[in-house]
Amino acid sequence: MLSSCSSEYPVEDFLYAHLEDQFSIQSMNLESTLDSLENLYLEEGLLPSTHPQHYRGYYQANIDSGYVRQIQSDFLGEIQSKVSLTQQELETIVQEHFDDITYSSSKFGKINRRIDSLVKATGQIASSTVASSHLTILDNHDFTHPYYRANILLSLQWLYYDKYIKRFKGKNDN
Repeated sequence: MLSSCSSEYPVEDFLYAHLEDQFSIQSMNLESTLDSLENLYLEEGLLPSTHPQHYRGYYQANIDSGYVRQIQSDFLGEIQSKVSLTQQELETIVQEHFDDITYSSSKFGKINRRIDSLVKATGQIASSTVASSHLTILDNHDFTHPYYRANILLSLQWLYYDKYIKRFKGKNDN
């Protein structure tokens, strides 16, 4: 299912390499972890197949259900407890490595910008905010890129909730 990383996705290539580094620090192999998670998503019916259209369909199913669907296995929680990531960290390392034009023109940058604008407009973060932003920006082909596969399988969409919940709490603490 995966294609090799290409110059079409410099930001996503960089992010995937960052994920590989973070997993390596914990003596884990990202690719084999993703393969195991993918099998769990298939077994639990969250993905009907590994076809890119079904990865894209995952986000539509989240909109239809009204929540982020994720595997019930404890395996994902174990991974998340070992490999700590934040949305702010991902955005910061990308912005430090790339110029504003490259960041803004990347699909990652466009998704972030769209989510930011929807959150500002509504004052809330919802599963539909994250899912619809991915559906608006990404097409089936984009899910052949390893970063977008990892994004779903590692439940990185939760990083947006953490980012905005902390931001909302900070405003309410004043």
